[in-house]
Amino acid sequence: PWPQAFTGVSIACAAAIPTNGILKLHNKPFTQRDFDSPQVTGLDFPNVLLKRAIYDFEKEALVITTVGGAEQTGTTSFNVTQLDPARTWKFFMDGVLQDEYNGVSSISITAPLSAQHDFVLIAE
Repeated sequence: PWPQAFTGVSIACAAAIPTNGILKLHNKPFTQRDFDSPQVTGLDFPNVLLKRAIYDFEKEALVITTVGGAEQTGTTSFNVTQLDPARTWKFFMDGVLQDEYNGVSSISITAPLSAQHDFVLIAE
C-alpha cells in the first residue's frame, strides 16, 4: 500500500544516514536543547552545499563545512542564528581567526563558492 515515492525516499534516507542512524534517532531523539542551539539558515542552494553543520555542546562550538555547488566562482553568504548574545563568539574560517562577535544573536557569514571551506564559531 506504500506509494512508490515513499519507497524511493526511504531508500535514499537509508543510504544517506550513518550506520544505526535510525536506531540512534529512535533511542536518543532530539531534545529542546538541540533545537535551541545555533542554526545555519539562508544557505544559497544550489550555489553552495552544506556538507556539515554540527553544534558540539561540550566545546560550545558550531562547526560548518561548505563545498562549491552549481556556481564555483565568487562568494555567497549564509546566516547563523540563535547565538547567545551574552557570550563572545570567535569566528574561524579554514583555521584562521576572522572576527570576534559580542552581544549578537545572529551573524552573516560570507563564504567563497570555490572548493571546500570549514567555519567554526566558538563561544568564549
